[in-house]
Amino acid sequence: MRKFVIAVTIAMCACTPRGSLTFYPEAASVGRVETVIVATSRRKVQGPPYFDAERARSPNFALMGVSVPPDRKPGSISYPPANGKPDPKSDFLLTSAATLAGTSGFIKAINADLAKGSRQHQEATLFVHGFNTNFAEGLYRSAQLQHDMDRSGTTVFFSWPSQARALDYLADQDNAMFSRDALATTIDAMARSNAKRLNLAAHSMGTLLLMDTLRTMALTGHDQLFAKLNAVVLISADLDIDLFRQEAAPVVARGVDIFVVTSDRDKALRLSALVRGNQKRLGLLDNPDVLAPVQVTMIDLSQAGADGGNSHFKAGTSPAILAFINQLQASGIDLLNAHNPGLIANSVAFVQSGMNIVLKPLE
Repeated sequence: MRKFVIAVTIAMCACTPRGSLTFYPEAASVGRVETVIVATSRRKVQGPPYFDAERARSPNFALMGVSVPPDRKPGSISYPPANGKPDPKSDFLLTSAATLAGTSGFIKAINADLAKGSRQHQEATLFVHGFNTNFAEGLYRSAQLQHDMDRSGTTVFFSWPSQARALDYLADQDNAMFSRDALATTIDAMARSNAKRLNLAAHSMGTLLLMDTLRTMALTGHDQLFAKLNAVVLISADLDIDLFRQEAAPVVARGVDIFVVTSDRDKALRLSALVRGNQKRLGLLDNPDVLAPVQVTMIDLSQAGADGGNSHFKAGTSPAILAFINQLQASGIDLLNAHNPGLIANSVAFVQSGMNIVLKPLE
């Protein structure tokens, strides 16, 4: 059985080159620089990668600039060769990095970034990464999502100390749970910023961390947060369905819309369910009615787009889906508003036919 579990865990993470941070300020004149405000429960180290895989006793904060190269397909991330010169036309590169002084410096950074935009887009969005993700990979993914989804507002990236090794699934789960206090501190600080609206998004194992943290916050006050919290987005959630129902109930009771992004083609989640004796994961959900009495908005990506991988993050890596989301936003339809008249019903599916994608209600 042990050998089987190890084999399954390895299969969940295909062997691909790991991301690393390359500090290259010159890239700012070539690519589009995305400002990412970082909050992390990782230990701080000198120089790249700036934060390692060890736990920090209290959260650290930083402000980083990431150059998104012009020569790339939407949804993709490319790293410079280990022993070669970076190419700012094709590689994601770090253009700046600065430490922020605690939560006060973190809030100031959010406010300064918000001040660059229009008053109607005073929105901050948090992204929490998933299993087997090092700091560089999560940071670049956060910048890529901000760039490709072209959402206005400020991006905050929360990074917990994933070991970034395929065989450390259980260690990652422990480290995610260790990070609940740091995440709560981060979310509470975002609520005290000048942002008028907050969105919280998480991927894979990060959804467990986010939902467990929000459940505690919903049960213990934090009225300022829930007055601003617009939506919670759970992408490819590696989360037990019964546990999610328990964690989501007090959050939904505080008036928060939860969006569950699913795909029955998610190979990583199917393997995760298999390891657990076929306990179905939230990210494989095909009918939101099983979550009753908790109501969520389900977005099914099973038939839409291809991400060239194991379909574990189609929402952020499929060029077709990214293009469609941008088209909706250009038409004034905000998918992160369950009450928007442009959103069909409470459960929708992205269905691809040829080169086109349509939005249809789930039956």
